[in-house]
Amino acid sequence: MVTKKVKKAPKGVPPVQKTSAKADKVGKVSCNDKFCPIHGSKKLKMRGRTFDGVVIKKLPGRVTIQFERMLRVPKYERYEKRKTKLHARLPDCMKNDVAVGDLIQIAETRPISKMIHFVVSKLIKAKDVASLDVPQEKGGKK
Repeated sequence: MVTKKVKKAPKGVPPVQKTSAKADKVGKVSCNDKFCPIHGSKKLKMRGRTFDGVVIKKLPGRVTIQFERMLRVPKYERYEKRKTKLHARLPDCMKNDVAVGDLIQIAETRPISKMIHFVVSKLIKAKDVASLDVPQEKGGKK
């Protein structure tokens, strides 16, 4: 019978904590949202189309995103810009990360409610605080 030698960690070094595969994907331990596609008990499957858009409204449990698309007008042989608004479920594990003005990605899922057919899959880019339009004082008569 062959015995394997187990390597011991040096003194003063804490042992490595093993985490689950789900915790590694998100970077968080878990959330209690049953409609979370990563941690939820309902096991939402992200399928179909994905969209990238800017958060224009944040409500408890959902966000509204808006993005522009180009639509061809055959009569004039030109393109026009159209804006699309979509509602998406915001999982509990992402509530603190997403704010109004952030660029996020949403993925299609089964209908969760009357309006919500998408779920937030990831945060692409947070809104820059430095790029906010800060009103400046106008130089006038004193």
